[in-house]
Amino acid sequence: MLEQSSESESNMVDEDFEKEAEQLIDRMEEHMHSPPDFLPIVEKLWNASELSKGHRIEIMRYGATRKLCSMLPIISDRQCLIVACKLLENLCLDDDSQILFCQLSGMDKILKLMRNYAEDYEVLVPMLSILTNALLLEKNRQNFAKSDGLDFVLESMERFKSIAIMQEKCCAVISNSAREMEVRKKLGNEKVISLVHEAMKGFPEDRGVLQHTCHAFMNIAFEDDKRRD
Repeated sequence: MLEQSSESESNMVDEDFEKEAEQLIDRMEEHMHSPPDFLPIVEKLWNASELSKGHRIEIMRYGATRKLCSMLPIISDRQCLIVACKLLENLCLDDDSQILFCQLSGMDKILKLMRNYAEDYEVLVPMLSILTNALLLEKNRQNFAKSDGLDFVLESMERFKSIAIMQEKCCAVISNSAREMEVRKKLGNEKVISLVHEAMKGFPEDRGVLQHTCHAFMNIAFEDDKRRD
């Protein structure tokens, strides 16, 4: 029987990837306007970012978060944009990328980009996930509260009522953003409660939808964020 790997072991990065990461990130930037060259590079980085925190740190070490925040608005190929968003989504699981996202006006950039793809849910899904992870940082939640991002998320919930993954991702954004009092004030109304409730009733066997609708209700109802564990 294999012993369970320790956290430190699961975060270890093989030497080959350590040597390759910097080259991949440089090439990603170099080929961003050439989809046939760009896509396999960003896919390889995304797959690596799925492996462990250690891989994400190695990717971030060479400026991937900063470069992605700059290049996402100018990537014209749809599939390249989707995979690049998935990579940034994973990087934003870590504090350093959440901070960079804030410093680089990532909130404004991603919300503007989402409006450009308002009818394309397959592109919106990883963008919503970027938001969800970035909103783990308080400053990003404050910036979100000042934007019209919540309105867009609620509009997307209504537009894609029949698509489970969109209900899940929108509720995940609602849940994390609701930890900010100014957002929570906007969420505590009948329309929002009804939208989340309809998502829950619409997909009673979808674990992701149920998880994030429950979290959304919990965070909307929480009165004082400072009292959280």
